[in-house]
Amino acid sequence: FAAIFAHRYDAAKRLIERFEQSEAAADRADEIAAMHLMLLGWTDKVSEMLKAVESVRAVSPNFGPFSAGLASNASAYCNMALGRFVEAERDLAETRRTCEPVNALYALNYAACFAALIDLNHGNIASARVTLESAIERAIAKGQRYGSAGAVVATYLAELLFETNELDAWEALVN
Repeated sequence: FAAIFAHRYDAAKRLIERFEQSEAAADRADEIAAMHLMLLGWTDKVSEMLKAVESVRAVSPNFGPFSAGLASNASAYCNMALGRFVEAERDLAETRRTCEPVNALYALNYAACFAALIDLNHGNIASARVTLESAIERAIAKGQRYGSAGAVVATYLAELLFETNELDAWEALVN
């Protein structure tokens, strides 16, 4: 995951391939699949991710909570790209169901961002803002204001604040 977070995509791809060939691959299949989905999403390979999500869904009942949440978020992302917002909302509900009990903040915050995007696509700006502000507050409370879980939400919230001309709130967030 670290190579993906660091935007070292070629290194991440090589590491995933090595993990897939290792003796531990069977025990870590869910994490390997989650890394693969994440890499596809972060490198804008949505059409490949659509296919990968479908194959992952077949084995995802065996996934741990974090990996199941990432798979559900990937599915939501694909459904949003296709304009299937009801299906995306179901995916996000699944992320929350699997990730809330284990406090998987990163997956939960992506789910919050995607839920806010759905609201924004439907003109529900106030609801999107509440969702993002709640997510950033949760990240701060968990010590992740400047970690990846907080940065994800801050990016979406900053865009919303800027686009709605809430420049004082935007300035406070980005500084």
